[in-house]
Amino acid sequence: MSAGYWLGAMFFGMLSMLLSAFYLKTRLAVGIVLGAYILQVVISLKENLAFMKYLSPFDWFKGGDIVRDSGLNGLAVVIALVLTIGACFWGVRKFLQRDVMV
Repeated sequence: MSAGYWLGAMFFGMLSMLLSAFYLKTRLAVGIVLGAYILQVVISLKENLAFMKYLSPFDWFKGGDIVRDSGLNGLAVVIALVLTIGACFWGVRKFLQRDVMV
């Protein structure tokens, strides 16, 4: 379970870094995390929205699913890794273009 939580935390960390590279306001990152959580709650309450579970990072690594399936969902791991590495690469690249010495 800890690997799933680690991947989720890394995803949100890199997403926050990417957003802070483009925007000075932190409200956008907080709003995206809050929106992803609300989306996860709505998906969990409505069974006919189960196909949307890959849209919310909170649905990628649920503790109950990890214990029940005896492991992480492979597709969720791939999605998290690709988005995390992409956000890290793009965020670092954008930060290097900024003039932060001023």
